[in-house]
Amino acid sequence: MYAEYFGLSETPFKITPDPRYLWYSSQHKEAKAKIGYHIVQKDGPVYLSAEVGLGKTSIAQRLRDEFAADKSKKVVLAFAPNLRTANQFIRFIAEEFEVKTARSYADTLKNFEKYLIMQFKAGVTPVLLVDEAQNLPFDTLKTIHHLFNFTTRNEFLI
Repeated sequence: MYAEYFGLSETPFKITPDPRYLWYSSQHKEAKAKIGYHIVQKDGPVYLSAEVGLGKTSIAQRLRDEFAADKSKKVVLAFAPNLRTANQFIRFIAEEFEVKTARSYADTLKNFEKYLIMQFKAGVTPVLLVDEAQNLPFDTLKTIHHLFNFTTRNEFLI
C-alpha cells in the first residue's frame, strides 16, 4: 500500500533487518570495526551484546556481505539456529562450511578440525557469525567455545 501510494520501489518499514538500511551511529561503526579487526587478525571469539532492535543482526549481515568478496575468508552466518543439541549444531555448522558430517559428534568435530587445517594451509580463514547465540543451550555454547581450541601456535583457525 505504501509503495504504490508514494511511488516507492519497495515496501518500507519491514520488520526483518536489512543491512542496506543500517544507519551507522558511532557505536555501530565502533562495533563493526572491532569485529572486522578481530576477524582479520584471527583473534578469536568476539561477543556483541545490545538491546533488541539496535542493529546486531544488520551488522552481522553487513560483515558477511562485505567479506563475501574476500577470497581469503569463508563466512557463515548462523541466524538464530534453533538446534537443541551440540551434535545438531556441529552438524549444521559443518554442512554450512561444506564439511562432511558423521553420525557421531566426535567424528564430525574431527572432520571439521581437518577442514580448518586445510583452510589454514590454503590461506583461507573460516569465519562463523552466530546471531541470537544467547538462545542456544549451554552444551551448544560449549561447542562454539571448543572450536576455538583449534589453533596454530599464534592464531585461531576459525
